[in-house]
Amino acid sequence: MQKSYSQEFKDTLLDFYHSGQSVTQLSKEYGLQGKTVTIIGKKTYFNYFLDKIMGRGNQ
Repeated sequence: MQKSYSQEFKDTLLDFYHSGQSVTQLSKEYGLQGKTVTIIGKKTYFNYFLDKIMGRGNQ
């Protein structure tokens, strides 16, 4: 079964990652698989760039 995480949770994970914590550290701390942390990061960045390219959210 696929879990759904709030955008706030995803943003928090990315903030910790960018502050220097590794995927392994975040996985252990939040009880997630490393793959989950990586996928959250990729999807969040994809949405960010899609918003910039397509101009979503600037209306």
